[in-house]
Amino acid sequence: MSEVNNNLGLMPVWSQGNWVTRSVFAALLLMSLASWVVILIKALDVVRAKRQAAWVEGFWHSSDMA
Repeated sequence: MSEVNNNLGLMPVWSQGNWVTRSVFAALLLMSLASWVVILIKALDVVRAKRQAAWVEGFWHSSDMA
């Protein structure tokens, strides 16, 4: 069976690319990582807000305010 020359992928693009290709790739990678960090921080904020809302709801519905 003959070997297939596959030039589709990230490694050939990186190794054959110039500084523009590499800088765009790096910028996209950094922006993607930053987006995931923001998504995770916001998800943790939502979890914390739901926990706090449940506590406040329990506070206002308690039979004893002591």
